[in-house]
Amino acid sequence: MRMECRDKSLDKLYKRRSKIDIPEYQREKVWSLEKKRKFIDTILKGWHVPKLYFRSMDPEDQSFECVDGQQRLNAVFEFYEGKISLPVGSEKLYGGLTYDTLKTSYSDTFDDYCFQIEEIEDASDQELEELFLRLQLGTPLNTAEKLNAIGGELRGYIKELADHSFFKDAIGVKNTRFAHFVICCRFFYLEIFKVPNKLRQEELEKMLSDNKKFSRNSSAAKKVKLILGFLYEVFKENSKLLTNRANIVSCYYLISLFKDIKSLNSKVDVFRVFFFDFFTALQAEVEKGSRAKDRDLIAYQDAISRNTDSREAINTRQRILLKYLAQQMPDIFRLLEIPVSERAIIIDEFVDSFKESILLINKNYLAKHGTQKIKYTNEIIAADKILKKLITDEADFGNMIDSLYKLLYEGSGNGVRLLNSNNEVLDDIKSFRLDLRHDIEHSKSHDIRKKSRKISDTYFKYTGKKALSLLDSNDFSILQFSIYSKIADFLNTEKG
Repeated sequence: MRMECRDKSLDKLYKRRSKIDIPEYQREKVWSLEKKRKFIDTILKGWHVPKLYFRSMDPEDQSFECVDGQQRLNAVFEFYEGKISLPVGSEKLYGGLTYDTLKTSYSDTFDDYCFQIEEIEDASDQELEELFLRLQLGTPLNTAEKLNAIGGELRGYIKELADHSFFKDAIGVKNTRFAHFVICCRFFYLEIFKVPNKLRQEELEKMLSDNKKFSRNSSAAKKVKLILGFLYEVFKENSKLLTNRANIVSCYYLISLFKDIKSLNSKVDVFRVFFFDFFTALQAEVEKGSRAKDRDLIAYQDAISRNTDSREAINTRQRILLKYLAQQMPDIFRLLEIPVSERAIIIDEFVDSFKESILLINKNYLAKHGTQKIKYTNEIIAADKILKKLITDEADFGNMIDSLYKLLYEGSGNGVRLLNSNNEVLDDIKSFRLDLRHDIEHSKSHDIRKKSRKISDTYFKYTGKKALSLLDSNDFSILQFSIYSKIADFLNTEKG
């Protein structure tokens, strides 16, 4: 084992935070808000803080594992993100302030403050364990060794799968301290319990203890092995994308939601491009530091940095991945099994993203033309509320289409239209509205056939069925997801 001490400034650590992983054996205890505030005050006073210990995972990629110092890092990151203010009793010039409200001289002092970091290379599992134990002065720890020590058939099968090619060749997490075994335990937890609770030590221990008798022919066993094979094909050429345990679990969870995993074999290239684009965009946004603006990517990174294994963090990452994937695969929701509670949250977040996009579109349009492109009237605000409802029947569907029409057409100011008439999703909304609100039977026979065919084709494109009367509650849900994902994609392009 070799160690070399280096100084790293806080702003650089923050911008590179996606490259810093927290290993399984870190303590789960979280600092109180008061302790975090005092720590930030200590930094601004220029006082010394203890060293942090990082294990070098990939020198070329500059990715690390935080062996000791998780809580100090989290306090710094939260201060940058405005989640912590300084103690009121601190220095008069900055007491009670957040990072964004500090005077430039103080924010510069904070940015330039350097942590002393011992970078560890060529360390064996035993050396790392001994180092961490000595750093913690022998405090009892919840380590991955506890999981590995639990006997039983499930534990044996997981240990076998932890040697799968996916772990050996397609991810950037080394198998130190049973890391691959623990990640695979999390996969099985997701399959056995379906809706994730906390994916922490005690939950995993209980799962292994309760499943000492386990069949390798069970649906969970077969599905995990199948997904590992698919993920290997997706990531084998770019293993450096997956250097973070939370991202690995999120990628697995996303694929596990598909009804037919085998059918995805024809979409390996689609997923390879999707994950590359998503994680590249995430890294670019993280490196912007306090200038980052993408709400979803910021929320995703936050769900990695803090409470990583909580149900809320897991589902937050999942919803964001689904939203991004839907923009590349508009028919995705026909292929998924998503709990109703999660569907409602995703729909709510879609509508919030519509509002954010329209505000930015208005801002840009106002700067060029002196007027807003979309004027928010009381009717539009009411439509906004309707759009957040998860639709289940024809009445809900009609209200949703009416609300979208008001938002995208009648909400426009000075005769301006938000969407061009040749836009696909706009044409689809017009076709649905024509079917719901107009009697095409009074049109000329040629027009009737033409309009009927277009309406039928539009329903089929979203649901695989050719008429409104054939749709069930699940079809309506799929239709809503698909339309919203297309609208979100278009609004993103309109923001400029």
